[in-house]
Amino acid sequence: MKKVDTKTLESVLNAYEDSEGVIYPDEITLDDLQEQFVRGFLYAQQREAESFEMEDEEIRQQILQVRSKYSEPILELLFREGELYHGDLAEKLELSPSGLNAIIKKMMEGTKPIIDMMQIGKYKIYTLPDAVKRYMERKTQPEEAQRTAGKVYEGNAVLILQHFVEKTGKNWKDVLSLLLQGKYDEGDEEVKKFFRELIKQARREQEYDADSYEMLKNMLRNDILEQSLEEYIEEMKECDCIMEEIRQRKNGKRLIRHFKMQ
Repeated sequence: MKKVDTKTLESVLNAYEDSEGVIYPDEITLDDLQEQFVRGFLYAQQREAESFEMEDEEIRQQILQVRSKYSEPILELLFREGELYHGDLAEKLELSPSGLNAIIKKMMEGTKPIIDMMQIGKYKIYTLPDAVKRYMERKTQPEEAQRTAGKVYEGNAVLILQHFVEKTGKNWKDVLSLLLQGKYDEGDEEVKKFFRELIKQARREQEYDADSYEMLKNMLRNDILEQSLEEYIEEMKECDCIMEEIRQRKNGKRLIRHFKMQ
């Protein structure tokens, strides 16, 4: 059997992970070198995930030990700004410079300080260590996504429904019902476009903005349509779970099950 170098295998795996609609075979036969590479690839991914978890937990414990309500706001400010002078940081927190000194001292204690300080003459400049930057990136991504969804999509489902009604006319409820049942295959493409946008926004509002979602249901004013809408959204979530399963497999988390080792 022909041997394959690790660079070739890496490029193949990258292409395999990036491809869409991959059908996974029940088993794949590997030679010794391929087996070693796949095992190493999966082991490295697992260790990286475990390392991030340990790193995050260590930083969380250090934040708790500071025992100050300002510790997380300080980290958030430095994460956004990159670096801040002592006076500027105190001003943003509405603290006195001397009051900030006590908090910074606690944040710099321990084997791995959660804040770095650089002294230039009489001026102190604060930044975040690389580990804390990574922690803040992982921490703020889901929060930022939720805030963005709440701001951008607030009320939008109702507006889209209004455009949908204008496009479809007085029989809009019948058309919407057919679309929710998947029985509008030959219909107007623009109507379908509004429908897809409506479902996308409705799902976001169901998850992030209960008041806006309730406004949408009030506009429907039809129990059957409301139930059909919620069932459609639930089906979308189930499909997303399946796709997430595929993505995880593509990332190598379950790929090992599909290999028959020689």
